[in-house]
Amino acid sequence: MANREELLIIRAARAGKAPAQLALGKRYLFGGGGLPQSHSTALHWLQKAAENNQPDAWLLIELGYWFGLTRAEALLIDVQEADHGHCLEIDIREQHPRSRRRLILILTSEQRQAVDYAARVFDTVDGTPIGSEGNYRQRIYRFRSLMSSRRDHNRTKV
Repeated sequence: MANREELLIIRAARAGKAPAQLALGKRYLFGGGGLPQSHSTALHWLQKAAENNQPDAWLLIELGYWFGLTRAEALLIDVQEADHGHCLEIDIREQHPRSRRRLILILTSEQRQAVDYAARVFDTVDGTPIGSEGNYRQRIYRFRSLMSSRRDHNRTKV
């Protein structure tokens, strides 16, 4: 059951507010806050946000759609290190011990383009645990803080 905050975001998203569409897509992508995880619903709202010029939506659509990354994987992956040309090696066990190493084949040119695009976006980011991005706890804290500040910002616009 969605709480009041989610209902406000849903209402704003349905009204065509791009930031709310992006926020709603992220909530459905990762689940939580009273909303179930639903990739098809997440894709619907992320596509709407992308159509309304929300660039973060495109990256989430591409990586989530093509590779089905978990939230931890999405936050911890070092795209340049994971890319082996023909596959992605998703291994975040050092930073997130409960995870498992996965190999995801890159089968199509669209998948290759998504990896290349993500690599360009994150080219200047030091993805190591001692880099500027920090470890998993630091990243999840920043992710939640960012989502909270965006919620507050979106709430003032709604």
